[in-house]
Amino acid sequence: MPITTFQSVADFANSHGVTNLRELAREVSKLVDEGQSVHFVAESLQFDRNEFTANLLILEKLGQWETAMVAERRRRGIEKARAMGKYKRPRIKRLGDDDVAWMIRQLTKGEDKVKIAKELGVSRQTLYKYIARAAKAVVSGEM
Repeated sequence: MPITTFQSVADFANSHGVTNLRELAREVSKLVDEGQSVHFVAESLQFDRNEFTANLLILEKLGQWETAMVAERRRRGIEKARAMGKYKRPRIKRLGDDDVAWMIRQLTKGEDKVKIAKELGVSRQTLYKYIARAAKAVVSGEM
């Protein structure tokens, strides 16, 4: 069985485009399936057909743990930032009936949509959503 040796897991990761443990397990699995034995010198790890299943399971579990830890750190960071008032989810501004009526009047006058959106304090995307709703209401006879 040919042995493929890498100085470290990091060297292997860099040469194979691996960014997390799940990808590492997948790439090592490909090499072992091809009949190679993979040896990481710095970490004293060797993967071959005989011991591969147990080692692969360990790598996969570590990958799942890594993913869970990243999600947990992200959640904690967001909570901390919220507590400090630095993180706020963007909220779509709701337009009232008066705003929608004004929007329709401006559009019928031929006013620029970007200018209308700025006046209302909404994005162009939000304005287009309200235009679509208004058009649907006109077609269905609600307006």
